[in-house]
Amino acid sequence: MKKLAASAIALLIGSAQVAQARQPIITDVLWPNISSYCTFLRAGQEFDFNNPDSWRFVFFDNIDTITGSNARYAYIGLHHQLRQLEELDTISSGEGELRTYRTWGEPSYEVTVSMIKGEGGYESTAYTGTISVSGPGGDEEIEFHGDCGV
Repeated sequence: MKKLAASAIALLIGSAQVAQARQPIITDVLWPNISSYCTFLRAGQEFDFNNPDSWRFVFFDNIDTITGSNARYAYIGLHHQLRQLEELDTISSGEGELRTYRTWGEPSYEVTVSMIKGEGGYESTAYTGTISVSGPGGDEEIEFHGDCGV
């Protein structure tokens, strides 16, 4: 009987660990009427300007135009917490950009945003791509779509 109880407990603990490991690392940030430069949503997610519940983003950034530094401030939702990102590197090509970031504070995560240019308009450019996250809570990669511009 003790062996059966110990086996059941081990099975429950193992199942809980597997379930915890499957928890998403990249989580949505709900921010209606956000003012941002680049705003990315999960691939397949619909955006409706008039529906505040659709303002769910996986990544967004802004450019400091007030001080003239043109610094880029980027943010991502990780484990249901808004995390600011420090830009480490950007590689640009005619087809898009590859940006590498690290989260500010602990625990530290590495974030890579691979952006493929789509249609360009007068004030914005559409992008698709992937966001990859790696850190002490695990690794995850998701696909996104969105745009950069005013």
